[in-house]
Amino acid sequence: MCFHSKQTILTLEVQSRFDSTIDNPVEFKPSAHINGFEYPKTPVIIDEKPNIIAHYNWGLIPAWAKDEEIKKYTLNVKIETVNEKPSLKNSVDNRCLVIANG
Repeated sequence: MCFHSKQTILTLEVQSRFDSTIDNPVEFKPSAHINGFEYPKTPVIIDEKPNIIAHYNWGLIPAWAKDEEIKKYTLNVKIETVNEKPSLKNSVDNRCLVIANG
């Protein structure tokens, strides 16, 4: 994952580009700087709902985690080590499209 990104495209343009609907337009706020270390809600398209742009918290929290503190250690996920880390074991096939333009 990248630690910093941006998403500066307006709502209607994003919906048109991905032929999708933003599930909560109030939550959709273009930003010139998104800091992954702040674990923001980020617009994404998931496999299960390809026509919906939803907002999910940045970071990976394994299903077995007792609290969200583990996300500090899974922020920099790399495909090269995905099979070596127990925290990533059941996540490798769960993909999403993060809506970003930088």
